[in-house]
Amino acid sequence: MGRFQESKPEGVLFSEAVDVSSLGGRLRAFVAWRGHSLKEFTEQTGIPYRTLQKYVANAASPGADHIARIGSAGVNIGWLVTGEIPSIYTDTLAVDFKRPGVALFCADAQLFKEVFQKATDLASAYFSRAGSDYKPDARIVIHTLYLYASAMIVAGARAAESCRFKTKLSAASREMIRRIALAGADDIPDAWIRDSLTR
Repeated sequence: MGRFQESKPEGVLFSEAVDVSSLGGRLRAFVAWRGHSLKEFTEQTGIPYRTLQKYVANAASPGADHIARIGSAGVNIGWLVTGEIPSIYTDTLAVDFKRPGVALFCADAQLFKEVFQKATDLASAYFSRAGSDYKPDARIVIHTLYLYASAMIVAGARAAESCRFKTKLSAASREMIRRIALAGADDIPDAWIRDSLTR
């Protein structure tokens, strides 16, 4: 009788493979996050393959034209260049921006926009349930929106960090991460939001 062998999962965990401490690392991570190979990213941006290789190896730095082309692929340019997420988010979102999944999640401009649209819808629904007599000030509204967005980003980041990949994330993995993120705040009870607002 043959000996049972446990098959090794293919690829590496996204959280182990991602290094966002340099511009080249952030570019490589974003390309993989978007499900591209470098050659596919060359076709999307029009930047020569060898040039992209130099960028991801930190052997050269992109100029303004190439930064703009990379930005047109959907990356948050500020994050790509500096590694920082705008302080409007870091000061208000209750997430750890050093986590690879969180950083990449926030760097994807399209996904970030979807999260904030859903958070806006959830916050609007929350205040509608509170009744027409309740008139919250802008600070309360924004805080509520960020509570919902934080829950979605954390859910999406956890899903992203647990994905395995060889050189890029599959379309199925990206869609799964997106769905988990967008559903990440659906079950938050109104009472929890109320408690958070009164702290």
